[in-house]
Amino acid sequence: MPKPAVPYDWPYLRGLYVQGETPISLTDLAQQTGAPLRSLQRHSADEGWVQQRREYQDAVASKARALAVNETARHRVGSLEGIETAIDVLSRQLQAMGEGLAGKDWESEDPNSISKASASIATALDKVARCRELLTGGADSRAQVDLATLLADLRSG
Repeated sequence: MPKPAVPYDWPYLRGLYVQGETPISLTDLAQQTGAPLRSLQRHSADEGWVQQRREYQDAVASKARALAVNETARHRVGSLEGIETAIDVLSRQLQAMGEGLAGKDWESEDPNSISKASASIATALDKVARCRELLTGGADSRAQVDLATLLADLRSG
């Protein structure tokens, strides 16, 4: 008398093989589930489980790359918004400096105050250059400009 066929949940077994968190061999799948190895091999070949696994893994990898790209884009947008803020602060500071310097009587000014004004302008221009580097992506990767420190520095004067 022939052995009665035991019904196996082939869609479930296919899912374990194709979409399992870690790739599993048909031999290991047979051992773990009790399904006959020959039957697993036949279903795998007939239904294209190997190709389905490749396609599934490619789709997962593609989604992971898309998520990474989106996260990088969100980070860059945040950085650009911060850079725009820094440039606005610098613009206001330079405008205030220019207005203050325009009304000065340079003949009667102390040489130290002229030196300080020149240094302030040079510092502000350096900060504009640093912002431009950030904006254009030209900052040296070994000496990245820290946007939070730059903004705090700008706001403090």
